[in-house]
Amino acid sequence: MQIFAVHRIHRTKVPPANHELIAVHEPVVGEGMQLYRSDNGRRVCTTRVERVLRSESGSVFVETQNSVYRLETLSQMPLQLTGSSHDW
Repeated sequence: MQIFAVHRIHRTKVPPANHELIAVHEPVVGEGMQLYRSDNGRRVCTTRVERVLRSESGSVFVETQNSVYRLETLSQMPLQLTGSSHDW
């Protein structure tokens, strides 16, 4: 299973969040991304993914209907989320 740290780089009409997001699945065009908050493990769903861009440097950018995210591959699950009761 690939795990990604998710960084929101553009949002429309929404104040910035003060917590990190984790994705445990690759984004799929046409579906919302299911993300998990690193501070409490709660699930957050995005609007529908409109496109996924991969740069030559290996960065992954995901554009949803109202936000743009940069995904960074992690080597392991963040400590805050291990041992939680969530079904990854």
